[in-house]
Amino acid sequence: MADSSNEMSLIMRIRTLFDGKGTKEAVDNVAAVGKSAKEMGDNTKAAAGSAEKAFGMINAATQVTEGGVMGVGQAVRNLSGQFPKLAAAVGPVGLLLAAFAAWKKVYDELRERQSAFAKSLRDIASGNADAGVKSTTRYYLELANAITMAEEARKRLSDAEASKDDARLASDLAKLDLAHAEAVRKLQPDDTFGRRKLDLETSTKRAELTDAAALRKSDRELADMRGEGSALEKTKRDSIALAQELEGWFKNYSDQYSERYAKAIAEKNAAFNPLEPTKRITAFSRALPDLERLTAKTEEMEKGIQEALAKAVSAEQQQFTIGERAEANRMNRDTQVTTSKTGGVTRQIELRQIEYDAEQEKKRIAKEIEDAQDTMRERAQRKADLAEKVAKEAADLRDARNAPIVIKGKETETSYLQAKDDKDKHVAEHLASQKDVNKAFSQFAVETAKMNHELQAKIESLTAQATRTSEALKNIPNN
Repeated sequence: MADSSNEMSLIMRIRTLFDGKGTKEAVDNVAAVGKSAKEMGDNTKAAAGSAEKAFGMINAATQVTEGGVMGVGQAVRNLSGQFPKLAAAVGPVGLLLAAFAAWKKVYDELRERQSAFAKSLRDIASGNADAGVKSTTRYYLELANAITMAEEARKRLSDAEASKDDARLASDLAKLDLAHAEAVRKLQPDDTFGRRKLDLETSTKRAELTDAAALRKSDRELADMRGEGSALEKTKRDSIALAQELEGWFKNYSDQYSERYAKAIAEKNAAFNPLEPTKRITAFSRALPDLERLTAKTEEMEKGIQEALAKAVSAEQQQFTIGERAEANRMNRDTQVTTSKTGGVTRQIELRQIEYDAEQEKKRIAKEIEDAQDTMRERAQRKADLAEKVAKEAADLRDARNAPIVIKGKETETSYLQAKDDKDKHVAEHLASQKDVNKAFSQFAVETAKMNHELQAKIESLTAQATRTSEALKNIPNN
């Protein structure tokens, strides 16, 4: 009995871990699986910063148990592996599960000893049976509570990581939008290809962020379902085990009922004893309280069996639902991957379209520059032609002025005056023609200078636009 007392004391101390007290003592007592108190104290400190050590404790503890908490422990391990920042936080969960595993070992050993003790004494007295039922149901209740608390702790960690991940995604997207707006602000209003390039870059980065977040969410959901499924599997197995144990106690009470009833029958049918004249008559009256109590106990066991089996069935039904959710998770993940690939193909198409449009734009710009240069060359040629004509008119005027007076017929004063008048008219005509040509040349020269200035500005603008278009195509995302 001393050993049982020590084990019960250990159980009570470990139970304080679940109430938030006695953590160090509880962890120290995990030495039941082969660790010294000092080693476990060191491991406790290390587990606060290392999830791996915490789960090493679980593994060590569960090697001496039926491995019931391994599924939950592995789910939390997987979750911490996906999110490194979560690793430091899962230490307490590892301690919780390790302490529970050690407690479960102690409980199993204690239950075996109680069973062996009862069997060796062949004691089926009501007191021992009632105590056995109470300890069995209490142990299984503690077992269920430990698994529930471990699963709730894992779920809280997962929910916290989901909230952080959502906040991080929102922050990253906000920063991306700000960077996009600042980049657009620096572009020229007519830099359409620069804008399209930025839009494509931003779209690519946004897809990378959202796709990665979607996959992380899918991983978390799957880890949640695995952890929940492991806890449900443990609950189902424990509920079935409880039902089986209660069936044993049901048989125990039924056997007691049969023995008490048989005893009453034997007393009723026994030979008359003058020393006990009322024993035969009152046999069933005396047995009635025991029979009623044993009947109530069998009914209580039957109810407990039904409740345990109902819990097992409920857990199995929930496992089926989790299986359906896991299948939906798989299909959603496939859809996410397909959607991501589709987005990548769409961006490739957009990239090719931008490149094609840019080439067409560069050809259009080159044609406009060529047309402007042709116009400038044509104007220069026309100006040269006019200048040549001006020179010719000046020469003709000079020749007209230097030409001798030609007298027709007999040289008289009248004929001389007539010839001089004819020369003056001829000079006047050349002078008027020269003025017209000079005026036309001057007007054309002014118009040409203005046009050349405009055309040169246009060429410079088109050249700058072509340069921006070429620059916009550099380092464009290649998805």
